[in-house]
Amino acid sequence: MPQLEPLGQFDLWKVSRANRSGVQQVRAVSAYVTGIDQLPGRRRESFPEITDEKFWEFYHIASPFSLLHVSGFYNIYQSLQYIQRNQLQGDFVECGCFLGGAGIFMALVRDHLGISERTIWLLDTFDGFPDGEQDCQIVDNKLMDAMRLDNFRADVEDNFVHCLSHCHHLRFVEGAVEDTLPRLDVRVVSLLRLDTDFYSSTKAELEHLYRKLARGGVLIVDDYGIFRGSRRATDEYLACLPAPPLLNRIDCGVWAGVKP
Repeated sequence: MPQLEPLGQFDLWKVSRANRSGVQQVRAVSAYVTGIDQLPGRRRESFPEITDEKFWEFYHIASPFSLLHVSGFYNIYQSLQYIQRNQLQGDFVECGCFLGGAGIFMALVRDHLGISERTIWLLDTFDGFPDGEQDCQIVDNKLMDAMRLDNFRADVEDNFVHCLSHCHHLRFVEGAVEDTLPRLDVRVVSLLRLDTDFYSSTKAELEHLYRKLARGGVLIVDDYGIFRGSRRATDEYLACLPAPPLLNRIDCGVWAGVKP
């Protein structure tokens, strides 16, 4: 594992490594949410019941590049352990990888568990939400407009290089999921993580990927508890299934279940 340089909590950019163009910057979530690492949900002392030191090692490596709280990371950790123990076949797919923190964490845990042959598919527009998209928060009904960003795919790829000893079996897929999923060459999925927040993208992800999720595979819907679009798309799709999974609340945003 490469030696990581200290990552401050409030700096916009983190200097990580040199490449052929000189000093390469690594973008972290503190660029978007000032003080995120001071929140109780991001701090180890809030979770004394989690005593697995390997989890905390991986969490501290990956969390600077994710908006997830500890509970969301631990959900991924337990899910991959469950997949490995039960010898479930299939790749891992994340729709909406943003800066790559959850994907980095998956790769660390995957390699630790000895299942490095599993491909991790990382889908994102890499420039924010599509133009014209809107959604409402569940709690206060606040309208959220689409946020557009300069393309940050290179930053995400650099984050993976910064954190991992190798980048084997990683597939970055750029574009709106409505456009890329019909051409996605993945056959079986054991972990499906949806984090694109809005209705149309979540609907497309479930329509294209849930049928590829292995029986016993893990479905994680990030922001099911935050955005109305994510929840509505999920509820509508699952309501049409003959045997819908039980979704359990992991924290205020993340809900997860196992495909029957």
